[in-house]
Amino acid sequence: GYGMAGDVLVSFPAPGGRNYKEVLSWLDGVEDFPMGTNRELRGSGVTPIGGALNAVRDWLTNDTSPAGPGAGVLNHDAQIACRSYNVILITDGIETQMCSNACGINGQLAADLLYHACTNGGVYDPIDQRCEKQGSTAGTSEIPVRTYVVGFTVNDPSLNGIAAAGGTNEAVLANDQAELTARLGDIIAGSIPVETCDCKDNTCDGMVDESFPKKGEACTVGTGRCQRAGVWACSPDGTGLICSS
Repeated sequence: GYGMAGDVLVSFPAPGGRNYKEVLSWLDGVEDFPMGTNRELRGSGVTPIGGALNAVRDWLTNDTSPAGPGAGVLNHDAQIACRSYNVILITDGIETQMCSNACGINGQLAADLLYHACTNGGVYDPIDQRCEKQGSTAGTSEIPVRTYVVGFTVNDPSLNGIAAAGGTNEAVLANDQAELTARLGDIIAGSIPVETCDCKDNTCDGMVDESFPKKGEACTVGTGRCQRAGVWACSPDGTGLICSS
């Protein structure tokens, strides 16, 4: 129901494959277009943040999305339960009202919809806080896609609003290439999944709680007459083990 103002140029790779060459071709400073097919990305024109983020959401959740190749990823990922999906939005400007009006959606709303993305044509119900198709949860599930925001030589409160709606609290700033490289490194490092003690496979490696090898082993809790036999079990916050009787 909202307009789209973005194109997906390179899709995710097939299982076991890589798309580094295709991504780099848009960023390597080499261009032979229009004689050849090698083009470069350029910043020009207005800043349709809402429409761009909405195009990403449509591409991720809609098998027939016109945004670009490889659409409908969230609908077909066999490891969706342990995968981390994230958007990094880099902008050197703020969204114009003309763009928001044209697409019917602004960056903050688009980031919120991404954070509550629904598979297989579902729609997020903010009252029931779930994805639904015709009032039912059957056939659809919620996949949180976080939006990280980098303001490149621009600092505006609206960018913080987009980041907050996208589940990443606030935008980060970069004023030159070195700072941009550092901010991107921080974002990528922070989005890498870490195994949590919660009886789930958090890192898509086929193992559960492997970072806690003592889990299930015998231990004792308490002292003296209050001492009891127990086992090492996950702590309530999932960051470690506690001896529980």
